[in-house]
Amino acid sequence: MSKIKKMFGNRIKELRVDKNLTQETLAEIAGLDQRTISHSENGHSMSMKTLQLLIDSLGVSEEEFFQLKTILDKSDDEIKAELFSIIPNLSSSDLRRLYKIVKALDD
Repeated sequence: MSKIKKMFGNRIKELRVDKNLTQETLAEIAGLDQRTISHSENGHSMSMKTLQLLIDSLGVSEEEFFQLKTILDKSDDEIKAELFSIIPNLSSSDLRRLYKIVKALDD
């Protein structure tokens, strides 16, 4: 399975979970089968039509889906909010690694 398919699948799942949608609910909104959502999230091939349906059904722009907004376009508050949303999902080892990085910046 190609890296780009896996990246698309991860992004679909990330946005779906952020919006508190189940695969079944997203499938209903998009007019697709739940298995299509599952396959897409797991990095299997999907058509451009399916990708567009999912982007539209998730209520995001193409720019947001593909994360085209660069770090330079974000305010300090947006960066902090994004960092704080990532921290709870970090593994113990990643959390400790992040702590070391932040402490080194603070010294």
